[in-house]
Amino acid sequence: MRFLRQKWRIIGGLKLFATNVTLHSAGQVECATCYSIISVMDVSCPRRPCRTCQKRFHASCFYEWFKSSHSSSCPLCLSNII
Repeated sequence: MRFLRQKWRIIGGLKLFATNVTLHSAGQVECATCYSIISVMDVSCPRRPCRTCQKRFHASCFYEWFKSSHSSSCPLCLSNII
């Protein structure tokens, strides 16, 4: 049973990697925080842009940044987001 769970995790990871490569080839930008196109947390593309530097982030990456830094600034340019 444990082997089957690990097998499906590996297959899921490979599918996620293949999707990231395909979207990168199509010109989709990656998240400036996690450097991935598809978020592992919510399976979405980066959509939240910073108004100053125009980099895009996943909503879950923004949330983690806000929570860990205790500020509401952009992780890259440090301008105020809210």
